[in-house]
Amino acid sequence: MKCDICGGVENITVDNNEWVLCEECKERMLSESVVVNQYNKLVRDYIPDLLSKEGLDYKITEITDDEEYKEELSKKLVEETCEYMQDPSKEELADVVEVLDTILRVNHISKDEIIDVAREKREDKGGFDSRIKLIKSWEGCNE
Repeated sequence: MKCDICGGVENITVDNNEWVLCEECKERMLSESVVVNQYNKLVRDYIPDLLSKEGLDYKITEITDDEEYKEELSKKLVEETCEYMQDPSKEELADVVEVLDTILRVNHISKDEIIDVAREKREDKGGFDSRIKLIKSWEGCNE
């Protein structure tokens, strides 16, 4: 194992946040006001390059398992949808679309296929143009 900070290989420990640190870097992190942002999430492809350009150190891993990748994409879809709900802008909606496009590619579903399914659902159940909000439904009162 190598230290996440300096790349050293001696006196390595792993803390509960999954940091791999040598004793020197561990002491430095504890004694200095080091700001550590913990993400543990799927990010866009160029984020590591952008972090490097900003002079930031970082730790990444590549997801090699297809099921884990699909799971991370699902989490990313929820994250981006929440961000869109907080800021309903074109930029946030574009992030949602990017994740959806990736989910389609990973699952070998074409945009045409998903548009056809959406069209069928619209024909069977309608769209959302009428702005109908269902409050309740019940059964058993008309016997």
